Amino acid sequence: MIRAMIVDDERLVRKGFISTMPLHKYNIEIVAEERNGKAALETLLTAQVDLLFTDLTMPVMGGFELIEQVRTLHPHIKIVVLTCHEDFKFIQKALRMGAIDYIVKLELEEDMMEEVLKRITGKMATKQDSGEYGADQGFMYAVRPGIEVSTLSDADWDIQGRTVVDIDLGFKLVLGGEAVVPPDAARWFQIRVEGLRYTDPSNLAKRVQRLKDAALFYEEYPENTTYLHLNEAYPAFNENEADVKAGSDFCTNSLAWLYNDAAYNQLLMELRRLHLHPRLVRAVFYSAYSRWSSLIPNLSQTSQGFEHCLYWQDWISWLERVKKQLLVRQEKEFAYSRDIVERILEAVEYISKDYAVDYSQDELARKYHLSRSYFSQSFKDIVGKPFQQYCKDLKLAKAKQLLLQTDTQVGTIATLCGYDDTRYFSRIFREETGLLPTEFRQAAASSTRQ
Repeated sequence: MIRAMIVDDERLVRKGFISTMPLHKYNIEIVAEERNGKAALETLLTAQVDLLFTDLTMPVMGGFELIEQVRTLHPHIKIVVLTCHEDFKFIQKALRMGAIDYIVKLELEEDMMEEVLKRITGKMATKQDSGEYGADQGFMYAVRPGIEVSTLSDADWDIQGRTVVDIDLGFKLVLGGEAVVPPDAARWFQIRVEGLRYTDPSNLAKRVQRLKDAALFYEEYPENTTYLHLNEAYPAFNENEADVKAGSDFCTNSLAWLYNDAAYNQLLMELRRLHLHPRLVRAVFYSAYSRWSSLIPNLSQTSQGFEHCLYWQDWISWLERVKKQLLVRQEKEFAYSRDIVERILEAVEYISKDYAVDYSQDELARKYHLSRSYFSQSFKDIVGKPFQQYCKDLKLAKAKQLLLQTDTQVGTIATLCGYDDTRYFSRIFREETGLLPTEFRQAAASSTRQ
């Protein structure tokens, strides 16, 4: 018996479909019905389903998002699209995403129902008979390092009727049999994956995702990998989130790596030594990027490509682009030597570490071996605002963060941010935001509730 679910926001459509379609004749039993994609995913956590009939246009979560989620979380489930109109673009997109067929709801007649169900069950039987689910191997297609996933063609991955499982962004697994030629073939590399035979289909995507992360992420040349086995052991990732701060500190405690190759290589070595999980590597660079943004004006101009980093080599390439662009900007925009730029940026980082202290320009000028007037002018030119304004903005930014993310009293926040007088702090805060600190916190809480 084929266990099926129907997902449609109209109850009458669901009931009509169940009552009019000769499902039992084709060994299909509706075991669940839901009104939207979100509810369907919740039901799929416990229900055993082989076939999913879904509408495309629904509230909360529509059919396209549901197809995407089911293909990732439950790759063994076959999907048939229900549509009210024969919109070729909609149907084509659904088929590209992995649906095996479609039904135009308004055009169903008795003989058509028979034909559609025969076609659907025939496709399911063909895929099962081909040995895809019992086969011990498949072929994973991984996007090559340096290729932006957004540039890949949305071409049809339903290759020769084979089941294609979306493992992760830029990674697809074609089950069973022989290797295939994927769309945009030059942008992918192929890996034979074995050990699939006794893997629960509902857990397949997650297991292969863990395998590809462990085997490929830190490889110097991941595209040279040609074979993986699902049961092969790899060194465990460091998943200690406290080390995200350590990694971020390597990037930001000193900016000498911008100018010094030895310091740059040391930075990469320290980050690599942490052997962080890929998601934590992303967190490290995101955190570092946020901190760099407070040090370097218009840093957003250097951030392109951040979202396309799938391998460690991609992150190195991204960091090298950031480094190169920052150096080019420094030469074009600042009439200062690298040595002076580095001293000013180190001063900014020094201030940022202890924002509650009222540093004087005289003190910092002496620390970095500059005259006060030269320090003041170069600070303004390089950072983009006068020294006192930068210090004030830094304190208020931290105050906003504490107001939004903690229940700490306003007086305590004022002290933490370097203001001994709470009333003076509140006045400065209102001049900046138009609201008193308590009003700012209440407004944010009200906005969140809405």
